[in-house]
Amino acid sequence: MTLYLERDGLACDVADTAEKAISLFDRDRHDLIILDINLPGTNGFQFLREIRVSGANTPVLVVSSRKTEDDLVHGLGMGADEFVVKPFSPRVLVARVHAHLRRSARSRGTEMTTYRFSGYVLNAEAGTLHSGSERIPLTPREMQLLTYLVRVSPRTVGVDELYSQVWGKEYGDRATVAVHIQRLRRKIEEDAADPQLIVNVYGVGYRFSGLRP
Repeated sequence: MTLYLERDGLACDVADTAEKAISLFDRDRHDLIILDINLPGTNGFQFLREIRVSGANTPVLVVSSRKTEDDLVHGLGMGADEFVVKPFSPRVLVARVHAHLRRSARSRGTEMTTYRFSGYVLNAEAGTLHSGSERIPLTPREMQLLTYLVRVSPRTVGVDELYSQVWGKEYGDRATVAVHIQRLRRKIEEDAADPQLIVNVYGVGYRFSGLRP
């Protein structure tokens, strides 16, 4: 799980016992916890109870081989945000982690609306892109695609995720993603043949570079 999450740009701490996890959590509050129930010593439910009693509202995604309804109800009742039963697809788990992180950011009101990169100003709320006083004409889909890539930067995003999140579809012609990437590059890159902003990550997808405060 760590390999998949870190490949998607997420920093991870790993603990093989609840006691170590509590020590890590006390030292550095985390954005999300992936919790296994079957831990040696203090089990996952006890760990979950302890962090919730401490007042932490960090999203907790429970993964477990336990499939009984009682375990599911117990975990959710103690404050888990989601219960994922093993075996599961690592890619699906990564997607669920990002979904929880996005919801958590929105609930804190921390999602940015204005981004600056390479002389451009992207206003995600207004749906505009400017270079100085010049407005760069983007289609609605190009704007959605650029905004998504910028918002998740510097994480590398796969074609499946882009098609799901930007087009809102699970099935269809994913070749349209590459077509729209090329159109975007022609509008914002100095040299579309040698892109510096929307870069290919071989075998994985695309990454947006150049974002600054």
